Amino acid sequence: NKMFNFGNKKYKFTGKTKTTFDVTLKQIIRISDKQIGGWIEKESNLSHEGDCWVHCNARVYGDAGVSGKAEVYGNAVVRGDAEVTDKHNIFTLSCFKYNVTLTLTWARVGCFEFNPMEMDDLEYDGRIPRDEFDAIKIILATQYALMLSRA
Repeated sequence: NKMFNFGNKKYKFTGKTKTTFDVTLKQIIRISDKQIGGWIEKESNLSHEGDCWVHCNARVYGDAGVSGKAEVYGNAVVRGDAEVTDKHNIFTLSCFKYNVTLTLTWARVGCFEFNPMEMDDLEYDGRIPRDEFDAIKIILATQYALMLSRA
């Protein structure tokens, strides 16, 4: 249990569960403001210290851990023995027919990877419909700005 803090707890389980790949995940709620969070398998997946948080539909399980200032958003899945710490935030979603992943240092839409700091310079190249490109770009830019403000 590499991340368990036996002191003050910042979250507790809501009592709701769901199963992902034969793993039972439990929904969390922040004690201080009653904000409903995402889904974790066990307390060692999310530290009780720092500002880290698992949001909405995000899932963390296995020996994976989230700590420091890290936040996991959208439909992100952190599993295995992955560590998300400090400024390594992850946001994922399924947008149209593409899996979209965004961190502070890289982004991926389908198979196309790029640096999110260069998002404003992305040019439409015809690989996907123009309206989908524009919508994804707006979503990523908005989420990236939010992630930067929390970093």
